[in-house]
Amino acid sequence: MQTERDVRRGILWGLVGVVIFSVSLPVTRIAVAEMSPVFVATARGVLAAVLSLCALLVTKSPWLSRAQYGKVAIIATGVTLGFPLFSSMAMQQVPAGHGAIVNGLLPLATVALGALVVRYTLRWQFWGAAIVGSATAIAVVTWHSGTGLGSGDVAMVVAVLIAAVGYVYGGQLSKDIGGWRTICWANVVCLPILLIVAGMTAPVAAVSLPAWMAVGYLGVFSMFLGFFAWYHGLALGGIPRVSQVQLVQPFLTILWAWPIDGERPTATLLGAAAVVVGCIWVARKYAA
Repeated sequence: MQTERDVRRGILWGLVGVVIFSVSLPVTRIAVAEMSPVFVATARGVLAAVLSLCALLVTKSPWLSRAQYGKVAIIATGVTLGFPLFSSMAMQQVPAGHGAIVNGLLPLATVALGALVVRYTLRWQFWGAAIVGSATAIAVVTWHSGTGLGSGDVAMVVAVLIAAVGYVYGGQLSKDIGGWRTICWANVVCLPILLIVAGMTAPVAAVSLPAWMAVGYLGVFSMFLGFFAWYHGLALGGIPRVSQVQLVQPFLTILWAWPIDGERPTATLLGAAAVVVGCIWVARKYAA
């Protein structure tokens, strides 16, 4: 039985995870300024996979069943390979605050895709909030770029959609083996591919220390420690309460982009983030 103390601790741990995740896009921009998006995506994955393998070995986690390996492959495609790759491609072309608005739609995309996979019906209020939130995001990024939707915007949308697929199947598998083991296995099964691609795309020119530190942050924190904090928070405080903490992530990303990338937050971006967050809150309320 969960106590109020458990809920408070869960919310705190969930907030730690969200803060870690919110730094990812601004930091990615630092890395892709000097390295290819493919290398950044795979190098961060290698770091996370090595740490994940150590965690699984230290805890003597059991092997997956054949059916579970199939789900892990889908999760890995979305979370370990797809989102890092397409978000890195996006951050090479659009500002982090710009991407934060699109990335803010991830919870809506996860619920919508979850309805298709699990086959449950969503109320019309959910679809109304989803349409308003999506339209707001598209309108703002189009206006903010001044040139309409570009390839960077498309890459960010693909990143969100493919991550949503990983989240849906990750939520299913987490019920069987736990959240942190799910993300660890997703990272580990990709390790051979990640090593090969990272080796083939490694930079030949000199790379600055901040760029290497950015890759390190993405691998150690965004793809490993952040998930530990997030899933621990969900387990302590419960998904309904703790998951609401994720609503602040677009605002945090926009704010982080100022000191990290020099992107001064504008009233338009903050206003759009508020609309998207409001739509997510309404959509979650009517998702069940």
